Amino acid sequence: MTTTTDNTITIRLSEAPPVRIRRDAWPIIAEAKWHDGKVECQANHVRSIRVRQNADGRTIVYGWLDSGPGGVPAGWRGAHAGWILPRTDPTRGPSRATDEEITRAIRRVAGVIGDDSLADECIADLPAKDLDEPTQSDATELAEKALLDSIQAVAEAARELHEDKDLRGKGLSGWIVSEGNMEALGTALRGWTAASEALLRAEMRGAK
Repeated sequence: MTTTTDNTITIRLSEAPPVRIRRDAWPIIAEAKWHDGKVECQANHVRSIRVRQNADGRTIVYGWLDSGPGGVPAGWRGAHAGWILPRTDPTRGPSRATDEEITRAIRRVAGVIGDDSLADECIADLPAKDLDEPTQSDATELAEKALLDSIQAVAEAARELHEDKDLRGKGLSGWIVSEGNMEALGTALRGWTAASEALLRAEMRGAK
């Protein structure tokens, strides 16, 4: 089970030392609980799986099998499991673990505490996805492609301007060509900026 003090929680992990977090900084996005007996206050055994997510995209999936208020025989031992899922690519700003990574972690926790059906309930409690809207991965992929296209446009405009620079000072026609290339480069740079901002917005949405 977790240890709670005011707004701070200490969570036991499976392959790392315990971590201490603030509840308000790591809200629960999915949860499933179970207890034996008719009422929880008299239960001998309790199980729980929780998924918490930070605003920066990190996710903690953890759970436990523990003794309930009704008590257990002497020598009985519970089970704990927990994994931290890092951001998919910290070098590119906020981005969270994928749905597949989260569901796999839930299944792993359920396997340790011995309750596969609890994993089903926890997965069903995850935020629903709108199939009528593009997925976050699709939106990010489109934004990345637009950014790459804009970079290529900037490179092409810069190349044209470089090749045209020798025409400067050789008459009006040369100056007009250079002015046109300058305008093309400016347009390409503005497209690059817009594409960069669109990609950042897509990744920020994915971190929510």
